[in-house]
Amino acid sequence: MHTLRDLAKSLEASQDVGEKSSMCLRWNDLPNELLIHIFQYLPHGDLQQVRLVCRRWHDLAQLPEFKEKNKIVVNNENKFLLLESLNVDSDLAQRLSFDTLELHGLELADDVQLLLKYLGKKVRKLRLYKSPVFASLNDNLPALEELIVTHIPTVQSDNTFSLNLSNFPKFKALDIACSNVTTYVKTHMILNLTREVSVKMGKLCIEVNRDHEDLLIYTLQCHAQTLRHLEIILRSTPIMIVKWKQVFAALENLETLKITGVSCYMWLKHVFECLPKEAPLRHLDLSGGLQVDDPLLKLIVNKWPQSLETMELMFCSCLTDEGVKSLGSLRGSLKTLNISHCSKISSQGLLQGLVQETNPILTTLVLNDITDTATDNMCLVMQRLPNLCYLSLESCRDAVTDVTLENIFRHQTKLQHLFLDDCMRISDEGLLGFGSHPAPIHRLKGLQTLSLRGCRNLSNRALAKGLKFPELRKLVLGYCHKISSMGIEELVENCPSLEDLTISSCLMIDDDAMLHIAQGLPRLRRLNVSNCINLTGKSIDYVVELCRSLKELSMCGIDSLEIQEVQDKFLQMKPQICEVNL
Repeated sequence: MHTLRDLAKSLEASQDVGEKSSMCLRWNDLPNELLIHIFQYLPHGDLQQVRLVCRRWHDLAQLPEFKEKNKIVVNNENKFLLLESLNVDSDLAQRLSFDTLELHGLELADDVQLLLKYLGKKVRKLRLYKSPVFASLNDNLPALEELIVTHIPTVQSDNTFSLNLSNFPKFKALDIACSNVTTYVKTHMILNLTREVSVKMGKLCIEVNRDHEDLLIYTLQCHAQTLRHLEIILRSTPIMIVKWKQVFAALENLETLKITGVSCYMWLKHVFECLPKEAPLRHLDLSGGLQVDDPLLKLIVNKWPQSLETMELMFCSCLTDEGVKSLGSLRGSLKTLNISHCSKISSQGLLQGLVQETNPILTTLVLNDITDTATDNMCLVMQRLPNLCYLSLESCRDAVTDVTLENIFRHQTKLQHLFLDDCMRISDEGLLGFGSHPAPIHRLKGLQTLSLRGCRNLSNRALAKGLKFPELRKLVLGYCHKISSMGIEELVENCPSLEDLTISSCLMIDDDAMLHIAQGLPRLRRLNVSNCINLTGKSIDYVVELCRSLKELSMCGIDSLEIQEVQDKFLQMKPQICEVNL
């Protein structure tokens, strides 16, 4: 992103010395292809601002490449206002650019039916959150490709659950993995998939109990040839292993597989033995798999060494360094690795496998709660991963020191997301740099997310001289007890683009800090100041009067606030805030 911006600035600044008035290149001189590439780095909110710059930028931001960033969320608070706008302006639905619609907390009613008639033609992805409105979907969503159903715990009647998948000719993805969706809904959805032979499923995410295991197996057999993405949460019975072997042997096109909840080691072993070697398996998630051990991991790695790009192995506590060494076979393909909370794994295993030499392929590494005391080994890991964009070392208390930070900041200059929660051995010197050739944190010029929760040795000095990120979007500083309002004042000046800020349980924070935040962070959308016990009603006034973009506010554990009075004030003066936790 910064390379592109530097290019744009150089184009804008370049000019012939003899023809200063005519040769200056500006943003509008950039070709459309370069502008589109730059816009793709922008989050949804910034993309909305881009549309307002000029007609050319507006037209570029309307291209299909950006539709997936746009969604409409309808709830009981905005439903009638949206309907009124659509009624008044008949062309509004056509001008809206989106492909995802979310319905939150809606019941089956005529207004929902009317809303879907207005918006339904553009909807490719629909999420129903606490919204059992299935009967309204049939004739209003001709382009629907994916349906996500969450938090519907009540039993539906046949009259309200008259969903017919044959009405959606492009339908190919269903997610009913949420545990808070009633079994009635899940079984009816699965039965729909078995009845409609015209539906060719590419993605299925589901949680079922043992009573419906046979039905799930039959459904998978019906769609085995087209399934590319499968997520299943179940506790299988041993007597079903033969049927499951037949199912997985038929999944020849599977690219993404997530399995959780299985309590039988032999089930997992047979699954991966039967899954065809020719299947282009790219993403594998076995998080929470207490049965996953070194031999099983080696079986998987040896079977798909060329295709695997993502491995999620969080809480696979049976894995050891011996198994992690086998990941060396994936050095040419693996881009994402999560081995958090695997207590028997250390950085030594990585150094003998995936990071035996410089690895330019891995871009995401999550090592939370690794019980590793070898700081030198962790430093070597950081030196050999030059292209990391995402790094999480939460609760790696012994291995993450100021020396570790020095190696991260010196070698991981492409990092965009860094998580160092509860790494209590790091200090201001680690962030600011030390020695004759210091490597301070501001070398990470593309940093967008930084989490330092529980790093209790950090003080105002780190905020004033270290965190200088004009484009930082999210910052977490919870439980940093040495940080005061003076440090927040410096932080606001150094990081003016913050959209999400957490300073919960920072006991020296007072109303002055809230004033600095409200005045200096115009883009702020989420703020968490829970347990900042020195805050008073003045902070509420600052938020109400000055925080124009705020959508979520958490101020729990502050005794001086009268909860009902504060809620009434927000409801009256700041109704656009979607969530207030007091």
